[in-house]
Amino acid sequence: MKVDVARLYAIGWKVAGKVPGSLLRGAFNVVADVTWLRRTGGVVQLEKNLRRARPDLDARSLRRLTRAGMRSYMRYFGEAFTLATMSRDVVDARVRGVNLQNVVPHTQGGQGVILALGHNLAWNEAFDGAGPSLGGNLEGTLSPRAEEIVLRAAASISSLFTGAGTGLVCGLVAVLVQALRRRSADRR
Repeated sequence: MKVDVARLYAIGWKVAGKVPGSLLRGAFNVVADVTWLRRTGGVVQLEKNLRRARPDLDARSLRRLTRAGMRSYMRYFGEAFTLATMSRDVVDARVRGVNLQNVVPHTQGGQGVILALGHNLAWNEAFDGAGPSLGGNLEGTLSPRAEEIVLRAAASISSLFTGAGTGLVCGLVAVLVQALRRRSADRR
């Protein structure tokens, strides 16, 4: 059975904000569990990635971690689908910014600001104390501290480019949607 991902996204954006939070979380957990049980290509790839990051895990523990990863992905999608319907107070309660004194004047003035989120700062927690390591020809060539710096720098640069690319695409889509809305309003 082929899944129409675009249709699922459209349904998600339309319906998720109208569903009570606990029911939405439960539904997305079910989606995660069914996807995990079906061992789709994305689940298999996640498991391969986790096997490289956590070679110490036995097969059962790896499957458990993969399932938790799928639930985390689906929790993200559930929350992303509800963003448009969240009140400002709810968003403010869920997101905590620090040292924003240079950002706030711009955003209050109606300007956009690109921020890099430091999600790899919780590296040890994310990898349960056993972070990734260099392999191949680079394995064992650097001190543990130097290897960690190289990996964190690569992750930060990758995140920056991914975030900038995502921001660019989202900005272009927003401009296109605004133009289409204006054109539609002008026709009325």
